[in-house]
Amino acid sequence: ARGTSSKFHGYVEALPPYPPTVNTFTPAERHALRLLSGGHDAFTCYSGVIDLAAASVQRAAGLWGDEPVPTREDVEAAFFFVLSRMSYMRMIPLCDLANAALPGEDNARIVVEGQVVDGREGCALVTKRPVKAGEELVIDYNHHDAPGMLVNYGCTLGLEEVRSATRFEVSTPPFLRDMAGPNLGGPSQLCEDEPNVLQEKALALLRMAAMGSREELLAAA
Repeated sequence: ARGTSSKFHGYVEALPPYPPTVNTFTPAERHALRLLSGGHDAFTCYSGVIDLAAASVQRAAGLWGDEPVPTREDVEAAFFFVLSRMSYMRMIPLCDLANAALPGEDNARIVVEGQVVDGREGCALVTKRPVKAGEELVIDYNHHDAPGMLVNYGCTLGLEEVRSATRFEVSTPPFLRDMAGPNLGGPSQLCEDEPNVLQEKALALLRMAAMGSREELLAAA
């Protein structure tokens, strides 16, 4: 709403163009992405947050003065733009200088714990190994396949050529969910570098889910 008078104007103007994140996908593209992601819908899972933000903007319409009040579509676009730029819930210009590394090739990381300068909390970009002069600092973006990168950052790094993106949904029986809590399960990713195609954690989950009851699981253990 402040336009060029905002203290963030220079930072925003210096950023690359808006990336093609999931909110710009067609319905067919979102459906294909959902299939690749083991049923996870990366677009609608944020709908509640966007609805709340859009309603808050409408209630604060007076802050925009003579300018048009942002619509829900405007809020949605801004949300996914921020999602592609933020780190640890912060918008920090320094972090935007650290591009994404291919899996296992990151040479730096962002540290937030204990980073206080002149009484103000911040973050630090710390190298993980010796870095030569002129070498690019790259960090792990925590998305190690093409769909994950495309949804959140609007690029793939070419991972579609070298990394499996196939995930499948694992249904867990009620007795197992009751024992392990709500964080159990989720889509499991096929890994070409694993001898059994699945990580041991996913295999263990499948074995436990195959048990008929809590008693059978405890007996097998």
